[in-house]
Amino acid sequence: MTKEDIRCVIRERKSDFSVEELQRMSHAIISEVLRCEEVQHADCVAAYWSLPDEVSTPDLLDALCGSGKKVYLPVVKGELLQWRRYSGRNSMRKGAFGIMEPSEDADCIWGEWPERSVFLVPGMAFDGEGNRLGRGRGYYDRALGDILRGKCTLIGLCFSFQMVDKVPTDEHDVRMNKIICI
Repeated sequence: MTKEDIRCVIRERKSDFSVEELQRMSHAIISEVLRCEEVQHADCVAAYWSLPDEVSTPDLLDALCGSGKKVYLPVVKGELLQWRRYSGRNSMRKGAFGIMEPSEDADCIWGEWPERSVFLVPGMAFDGEGNRLGRGRGYYDRALGDILRGKCTLIGLCFSFQMVDKVPTDEHDVRMNKIICI
């Protein structure tokens, strides 16, 4: 199957669930993330503010902040992602593509990430080899490829129905170190 074929299959699978059902399924995934050794030992966690059809992250973000982690979320700037510090739900605003993001005055992280950083990454589909299929715009692949190059732990978050046998990959695609999927 092509990347677009997989996206269509996953969209169809997602449509079988209500937003409320996806929220309930997200709770088990969030619990796994919080128990994950890499996350527990991380100083910085880069995550994302979830869209309605993704693993729900607002409660996770609050829990990570509450445990003393520095949490950063992506902000779309042209073709790139900028990472801004998350300081709570009240500091969020609607950004590109209608995705909630930290406000303009939030601290940014530039250049090098601390070695004990973890990135929690959304995706349309993942496979057992850690390959990830995004929504097709390449934002995460560009950001992760440019910033990380093996220094940080990349963890994909998904529902079990988003796992596929094989995600087609290109040279620029970035592989996850781990997938948390229930």
